[in-house]
Amino acid sequence: MAAIRRAGPGRAQRYFDWAAPRDDFESILADEDVWAPVLDPLKPGYELGTPDGRPIRYFGRLDQLISDAQDEYWVVCHRLVWDGWADDQALIDDGEARRGQWAVETAYPQLVVAGAIYNELRMTVGHGAPPAVPPADLRDMTRGVRHLNVRRSAHTPPGKDLTLPLPDAELNRVYAPAARSGDQDRVDRREGDELVRRTWVRRARSSAPEAHREVVAYVLQAREPTVDVSPDPSEEKCSQCAFLKPCIAMNDGVDIGPIMVAEFRKRTEDEFEEEGLRWSPNRRAQRASLGGGAERPQTVNFRWA
Repeated sequence: MAAIRRAGPGRAQRYFDWAAPRDDFESILADEDVWAPVLDPLKPGYELGTPDGRPIRYFGRLDQLISDAQDEYWVVCHRLVWDGWADDQALIDDGEARRGQWAVETAYPQLVVAGAIYNELRMTVGHGAPPAVPPADLRDMTRGVRHLNVRRSAHTPPGKDLTLPLPDAELNRVYAPAARSGDQDRVDRREGDELVRRTWVRRARSSAPEAHREVVAYVLQAREPTVDVSPDPSEEKCSQCAFLKPCIAMNDGVDIGPIMVAEFRKRTEDEFEEEGLRWSPNRRAQRASLGGGAERPQTVNFRWA
């Protein structure tokens, strides 16, 4: 719902007024963090990890997961658009949503997701493109560790990690049956008006294996010891981060002292205490588990959203 919140109260109300009489579904998850293991395509029952034994997870925020009147599950994506609506083919080819759907099915193996629902809220008509960097008060500050899925959190067994790139021939053999299914992603139905549009994109069952293959490829690239992981902040990639300005300055070798003094302040003791009360001991332990430690290897997370 972050995109709807960023639209502002007036525009967001347009969406809720339009959606209320049409939303004949059950909300299963909303604003949920999904933490999915990356399964080894060549060794069923095992997961991919780092060469030094750390587990790897595909980690991202899900706008919503719903169950419709026909008991089908759909991943919901909320979007803000300026002037024209998204092209049909762009929605069908949306790799981010496809990988998010795969992550949901991997984290919750009892679910089969039919596809994605795109809710587009039109911000302006005839006023050009959106600003390159959203105003600070519209930045999404909700990202972070909230609801960790621990249903499937087994680490890659020692000695079972793949340390070399997967041969293309072997991957083709694994994914070929799904690719030959003949079914294709398609726009299933659509409704809306001049301000709000809802598009249902039904995914072929071959989409999930293809998304898995993409994630596996990313994992293998990232595990290479020669990969450059130096900081590379930019307004395009980091526009929602409140610390963008000092981060860019630090990356450029500029003294961030004046920026911190002018635009930031230290937390008070009361604020530190309030932050501590916000987390139960169990949730603090889950949150700390992402940071690693002597007794638990640090998890490597890939974010999709």
